[in-house]
Amino acid sequence: MISDPPRADARADMAEGYPNGWFVVAFSGDVRPGRVSTHRLAGEDIVLYRTESGQLRAVGPHCPHLGAHLGHGGRVQGEDLVCPFHAFAFGPDGRCVRNAYGTAPPRANLARVPVTEADGMIFAWRHAGGDAPTWDVPVFDPTGAASRSQWAKTMGGHPLDICENSIDLGHFVPVHGGQNVTMLSPPVADGPHLHARIAFAGFYFLSGLHAEFDLHMYGVGYLAAEVTFPRLRLTVRELVCWTPVDPGRQRLHKTTYARFHGAKRVPPRLNRLVSAVAAPLAGLGSVLQIRDDQPIWANRRYVAHPRLAQGDGPVMQYRRWAEQFFPPVRPWASTPVTDFAASQAAPARQAAATSEAATTSEAAAVAERVAS
Repeated sequence: MISDPPRADARADMAEGYPNGWFVVAFSGDVRPGRVSTHRLAGEDIVLYRTESGQLRAVGPHCPHLGAHLGHGGRVQGEDLVCPFHAFAFGPDGRCVRNAYGTAPPRANLARVPVTEADGMIFAWRHAGGDAPTWDVPVFDPTGAASRSQWAKTMGGHPLDICENSIDLGHFVPVHGGQNVTMLSPPVADGPHLHARIAFAGFYFLSGLHAEFDLHMYGVGYLAAEVTFPRLRLTVRELVCWTPVDPGRQRLHKTTYARFHGAKRVPPRLNRLVSAVAAPLAGLGSVLQIRDDQPIWANRRYVAHPRLAQGDGPVMQYRRWAEQFFPPVRPWASTPVTDFAASQAAPARQAAATSEAATTSEAAAVAERVAS
């Protein structure tokens, strides 16, 4: 069920703000029953764990007792998460259920983070104002039986990059060797969902290999692309998830499915075998394309008012839709910072200047005392 999230302020902080929404923090197979692990989301740690019965939970990193980090030494005991510092135990609902002293546990609760699983990936909900989730994560393979490959990597970039890249028609030719890239259907927005369709006449040396891309975006961190190759009788579904972990750093998780549609006389077993082989090959192909993009994402800066040309694609239409996921510009900021590096360097420069001024003032006071 998809509902319209509230619109953000018209001056959304898309330059340096962290977006709201569902973001992938791990693959499902990374968090097995009894395991506790720490992951980054929007500049903060979150702790994932599964109880012995398999329930997935996500919580804030620190114990409400005396602040120990639950991801560093915390352990699962049955259905409870046990703090490494004083062995206070917290049930699946986050409530403290016992301590190591045998006395009544305090009225304390872990900071729970909304979490869900879909297509072998773990999504955590993040909202700057603490609002509850306003839409559901779609599930493309509810049985989990389809052949798939997975890949993940942390890299430089901006939270908008992965989805904006998919409708930035102008970059496909110089960066990816695309041929005759066309927009079949312009973007259509429905609350947190944006849909568009594009087509290629070929890639690199594969001239004439026609492909159609059916693009679905769910917030700025989730791109589901169904790619159809009619001549190959092949359909590839790429689930590309882009998670802001720290300023200027994103974590990409990618799941690739493939489905071969052989002729009617081809046995179903052969179709499944070809699909199983095609999934990792298709996944590798998209990894190579991401590697073409990486150095550009890592070194570009966000331009709030780009000077676009005909042929760029619906970049600004995408950005207007994406505004809803970003917090408003801070009222005390006269001009949004347009560079993650600059935003991080500014506090350091201010601290250095303050320290230098203090040192100068102290030296002057000492000199005055000596002179007197």
